[in-house]
Amino acid sequence: MFLRTKTFTNRDGRKRTYLYLVHSYKQKGKVKQKNYLLGRLQHLQKKGMIDRMIKALLSFSKQRWINQQELFCRRRKRAGSCIHIQETLGKSRTWGTTEEDR
Repeated sequence: MFLRTKTFTNRDGRKRTYLYLVHSYKQKGKVKQKNYLLGRLQHLQKKGMIDRMIKALLSFSKQRWINQQELFCRRRKRAGSCIHIQETLGKSRTWGTTEEDR
């Protein structure tokens, strides 16, 4: 399963984008896809529905996911940028981009 967006243009030139959940499967040796409309992307983002869907799915995940707001940068490495995650995973780790790069 994966997410797909489709953008349509109205006659007046305005664009609207829809978000779909896509299920791929094989039937008689051919790949098929079933599209499930989740809604208009702008409305989902505006109402916070995407974040709520992600939060609901987290309860079924076997991995530990980190909220982007929990990340902050402490220092910059010579070889590149860093993000320092402090006590979020029970230990500190460094990777990613700095506050300056945002």
